[in-house]
Amino acid sequence: MQTIVIVLNPAKLENPDLDLRYCIADRVEEVSNGTIQDNGYDYIDAEEGQPGPLMGIWLKTESANLIGGEIDEKVMYGLRQKRYCERTGL
Repeated sequence: MQTIVIVLNPAKLENPDLDLRYCIADRVEEVSNGTIQDNGYDYIDAEEGQPGPLMGIWLKTESANLIGGEIDEKVMYGLRQKRYCERTGL
């Protein structure tokens, strides 16, 4: 298994909501037809002088080499077309 991490900066979100950790992972799994799956979340220290902490959403996949191609386009399109926790997608 290979890992993909989506990093969210709460300082850049209009109304940060911890439920995004589930909503986004579920949506990625849905639009990738299960090729990319939820693998948890954690907080990441921000760089010195930057607001933080950041939230990392860990995803797993058999081949991250597919990212950047057709699956990546489908996932990004799917994320943009969905509302998350009463907000527009990414």
